[in-house]
Amino acid sequence: EGLRDGDRHWYNADAAVAAQSAVLEAAGRGIGSCWVGGFHERSVAEVLRLPGGHRPLAVIPLGLPAVGPGVPFSILGRGWDTVTQKLISGRRKPLEKIAFRGRFGVSWPESVEPFRPPRGVDGAGDAAWSGIGPLRSCSRFGPRPVAAGELRELLECARWAPSAENSQIARHVVVEGREAVGALWSAAFPDAPPPRAA
Repeated sequence: EGLRDGDRHWYNADAAVAAQSAVLEAAGRGIGSCWVGGFHERSVAEVLRLPGGHRPLAVIPLGLPAVGPGVPFSILGRGWDTVTQKLISGRRKPLEKIAFRGRFGVSWPESVEPFRPPRGVDGAGDAAWSGIGPLRSCSRFGPRPVAAGELRELLECARWAPSAENSQIARHVVVEGREAVGALWSAAFPDAPPPRAA
């Protein structure tokens, strides 16, 4: 059920946001996960005894990765993780191809401070994030803008998010500045009053 906009059901987006937040927090705690969307919905709903009107949208297995300096090498364990990360995840599109600045088609500048690489399969290096941490609601924004390096880190998180067959079909447009954001707000919500200034 939940909010609808014409034929569009928002429960898909709501559930995806909630689950991906949990996946990010798991990553920050060193817990591995995998977003699985290709499964038999009716059978899963029967096993879980979901009531009428409910449906499973994703299955997300959680566990501690069998990787790291203290784990012995094996072809089906650490070896498989190494191969899949280098051959599949390693082929992710560069940020300049999926993130744009101001409007679609204007590539994210390479001069922005580079992102720290995510933890490798050998357990070396810093994690991409340290967990979501305490929740902070935001009813309005303050005057300090988000730094370019922080924006790039957020976009990198989006770049590494799961996508079917590693297709990475999502594109992200970052709009900055009071005037540009005001124009976007007016276009998105033509009947709403402009947002309050911080």
